Amino acid sequence: MKKDLLLELILLMFAIGAKAQTADTITDIWWNDNDNGTEIFSAPQEFPSFPGGISELGKYLSEHLAYPEEAIEAGIEGRVFIGFWVMKDGSLDHFKVLQSLGYGCDEAALEVIKGMPKWSPAMNRDVPIDYRYTLPVNFKLGEKDDVGELITCVEVMPEFPGGVQSLTEFITANLSYPQEAKEAGIEGRVFVSFIVERDGSLSSIQLLRGIGYGCDEEAMAVVKKMPKWTPATQRGKPVRMEYLLPIIFKLENENKN
Repeated sequence: MKKDLLLELILLMFAIGAKAQTADTITDIWWNDNDNGTEIFSAPQEFPSFPGGISELGKYLSEHLAYPEEAIEAGIEGRVFIGFWVMKDGSLDHFKVLQSLGYGCDEAALEVIKGMPKWSPAMNRDVPIDYRYTLPVNFKLGEKDDVGELITCVEVMPEFPGGVQSLTEFITANLSYPQEAKEAGIEGRVFVSFIVERDGSLSSIQLLRGIGYGCDEEAMAVVKKMPKWTPATQRGKPVRMEYLLPIIFKLENENKN
């Protein structure tokens, strides 16, 4: 990895078998402006977390998030990206719709997040800090429970061989900052989605959200190079499951234009 590339990869993935579900959670510094007046940390010692962890966050959203009737009638599906601050006391504040879906979905996503209990705050040098977080909330109609279809609620999540640390190391070793992006001073996060098949292979690799300048292609290429994952399991049997991978491209200060 070239030293002018700062790669952050935080992957927190869960699924909920309700009509309204979230498919993934992404720790993120999304906004360029610092509207809270606090120091921004790109990689704190510990990231903020919902009480009880990912599974409890999934349960909370499953129980409290409702699919708006307007969206159901119009057949609307998609993701709403909500940004917010996890404050040093664990409370949530500064909510912002970062990517809208409309048809009442934005309001539903905001409402359920605003109603959340306090989180465990991010930590830096063993001191709690304010930290920006992004939660993508997925609205998808219906459920598929056939063994050949995608499963949205599993007992064991799919995993890169060796876990998140090994996944980070793999991307660090295989991802390069495109020259075009460097010269243009482009930074941001690329979201790549794919399906982890029952045999652990990856399929349906798609760009969910890009930043251009060669970064999208580079992120897609790295995912396509990945070895087989450990598949998700349900009732002890491997199942197919969608996964969302966020990859940050961030230039070192001295290399910015």
